[in-house]
Amino acid sequence: MTIILFDGPSRGNLLPLTFTRPVGHLRIGILTIGEKWEKWLKSDSSYLTQPYLQKKFPAHFSELNYLINGSVCPDEGLCEAIDKLVEGEALFYQDVLIALKLNQASSREFDPENVASYRRVDYTAAFVQINYPEDIFSNNDQELHKDFALLTKGRVSAPISSTNTLLGNDIFLEDGAQAECSTLNSLQGPIYIGKNSQIWEGCHIRGSFAICNDSQVKMGARIYGMTTVGPFCRVGGEINNSVIW
Repeated sequence: MTIILFDGPSRGNLLPLTFTRPVGHLRIGILTIGEKWEKWLKSDSSYLTQPYLQKKFPAHFSELNYLINGSVCPDEGLCEAIDKLVEGEALFYQDVLIALKLNQASSREFDPENVASYRRVDYTAAFVQINYPEDIFSNNDQELHKDFALLTKGRVSAPISSTNTLLGNDIFLEDGAQAECSTLNSLQGPIYIGKNSQIWEGCHIRGSFAICNDSQVKMGARIYGMTTVGPFCRVGGEINNSVIW
């Protein structure tokens, strides 16, 4: 089973962010939306997006496919509902198309503007959807908590240097991550330090916070909660409730 994330009507509201990437390639929490679905459903993902983006983000079809609205972030309830779909069924929340289960031929012909022929299944629980750029900031704390639990479940953090002051127990370092002579406060939310990333000396960081792989926080930085630093970034100064790509 393959995951194919389609853009849907929210793409226009998310410009200019979606000029250069599909909706499902936006980052919120620790992971992109596509990476979240891959880990929740344990499958590879690809994208149905604008023609000029398909060369960089090609769609890959299998005999059976989950077509999922790229603006929707997964959770346990959504994944259970999607897993129960049979071929030809479409999961809706009111007027929002969440997901479908289609064979290869139907997947290639799929048009999100024409879904009347699919058997409707209603979903009633709340979930996170990114319809506007501000939704990334307002939901980042919730997604940080979810992604932290997803990525660290059953795993042990790499060692944390004794030169740091640690508050709380929700601090996780991936292999190759480094933090020295800094304050890491996870009492209000988790702190995730990605592979080969670095927290330089004298930083003060409050969760929820994530720095993804191969990034650095410069000396003396002050970072407040609900903040994500993506891969291959370098940040400093004072940062609050931001998502940096």
